[in-house]
Amino acid sequence: MACPAITAKKSSSHRLIDWSTREKLQPPESARNVLIINAQKFPPEGDDCDARLICDAYELGWRNFIGFGYRGQRFTGCGMGPDTAGVRIDVYGSSGDYLGSGIDGLEIRVHENAQDQLGQIMKSGKMVIFGDAGQTFMY
Repeated sequence: MACPAITAKKSSSHRLIDWSTREKLQPPESARNVLIINAQKFPPEGDDCDARLICDAYELGWRNFIGFGYRGQRFTGCGMGPDTAGVRIDVYGSSGDYLGSGIDGLEIRVHENAQDQLGQIMKSGKMVIFGDAGQTFMY
């Protein structure tokens, strides 16, 4: 069964968003809901990157994220501010640099190899890499 899109009317604990539907981002029905992000067509950084989408979704009440289709996009988990305990991000694909840098409480799991500069200036939280990590891990 496919995951319903962010704009779907039927009730579901999971919602899918991608580059073409990013502007339709809306609050979750429950804080336990999961936002699934197809990161494939998002730029690697900048105002329109998937990391900014995650920050915007967090501000709307989302706390659980699954991202897939990464092609080196940077800064996943960054910019969410202080006291993010209870937030979880699962990353599938080729995540980019600076993943989880500056986090304060959230949990981020990388289900493949990770790039460089992971977890820099990490205040608190949990980072799990199910693969290899590049240079300057948690520096």
